[in-house]
Amino acid sequence: MAKFRNGDLVLTNTQQVIQGGVSVINSNRDGKFTSLSLSIDAYAVSINEFSTDGTLIGDSDAAIPTEKAVKTYVDNKISGSILASTDNALARYDGTDGIQGSGIDVDDSNNISGVASIDSTGTIDATGKITAGIGGDDFAVLDPSGAITISRSSGLAYIDFKSAGAENYDCRIQQNTNGFRFYTGGDGATVNALTINSAQNIIVTNNLTVQGTNKSAGYLYAGTTAPTNTTRLNYDGYLYATKVYNAVWG
Repeated sequence: MAKFRNGDLVLTNTQQVIQGGVSVINSNRDGKFTSLSLSIDAYAVSINEFSTDGTLIGDSDAAIPTEKAVKTYVDNKISGSILASTDNALARYDGTDGIQGSGIDVDDSNNISGVASIDSTGTIDATGKITAGIGGDDFAVLDPSGAITISRSSGLAYIDFKSAGAENYDCRIQQNTNGFRFYTGGDGATVNALTINSAQNIIVTNNLTVQGTNKSAGYLYAGTTAPTNTTRLNYDGYLYATKVYNAVWG
């Protein structure tokens, strides 16, 4: 029979504790409680279940998940997000409740790759200034004030504008001796150019064509409107034309 020994309830090898016809504990320490609720007043929760659900879909404060359930849940969330072949990898949030299968990798050269690529040739500082170039005289800077600075040590600096189908560029603005030059002409052709230097001279590589027809004093214009102003336009040299109307010296 059961005995109390030094304040303990001692069962014999054949005795067990029964609750409502269910064995709570037997001599082998096996058994279960029926409808047992463990309350923790300090946290206002009552525990009544050990859960083996690896999805944790119950979202309950009354259940304690097992070690395996927690491991299953975590494994399913991060599976495949970080490649074992990379020594430095960052996982990317999928926008809902998990991590995407392809993450963001940081390699040994501090290059970051993922959806877009930012490598060591480009930096963005705390003010928002973007600097492309790792040092020396080769760099491009976009300053938050709106200033753009470009420098090249191996050649003349330039800015290209291109359409989606252009192999090289449609238009280029390039540094020139004490000035700059515009190149146009379709897909990188440089046959058409306009150069402006520090002396404010305009140098046209090929023909100069004037298309505007508005007559204004001191400006060249096309069309059939006869000039009437007396503003001078000087040329130091011989000027040849098929005809020069109103010429004093022919």
